[in-house]
Amino acid sequence: MFARHHQGMEKYIKTSRTDRTGVDRNQRSQMEMVSMEMDLNIQALINVVNKRLCFCADETTRKYAWGLLEAIKEYDEDIYWALTPQCIRAGSCCEPFSNCKFFENFAKDLTKEQLIDLKQRYDAYNEFREGKVLKK
Repeated sequence: MFARHHQGMEKYIKTSRTDRTGVDRNQRSQMEMVSMEMDLNIQALINVVNKRLCFCADETTRKYAWGLLEAIKEYDEDIYWALTPQCIRAGSCCEPFSNCKFFENFAKDLTKEQLIDLKQRYDAYNEFREGKVLKK
């Protein structure tokens, strides 16, 4: 989920190299878990979550993003508030070849002011998020 992002973050991903681990790499599956730690700033977190909460993202990716959201909510409500899918931030779907109708369906109940004003759009999304279980 995070390994492909690079701006505003530094990742420390453990190796599976034979010469470092003592375990023959050919005996390991490419699907084996590898531990990763990272440092990132809040803007980088917002950028990553914008993409990973998108309904065009893989379902497993969204599941992990939701888990991250739950952890952040316990830590800081303001950061949690700012973590939305990219369509909420942009005011429309950002995926050109998508047939995703999430923003369209979400926006149909918003006023013109809510659609135009970023804070009002985020507030409406967070009310929606809290009141409704989104497909994870």
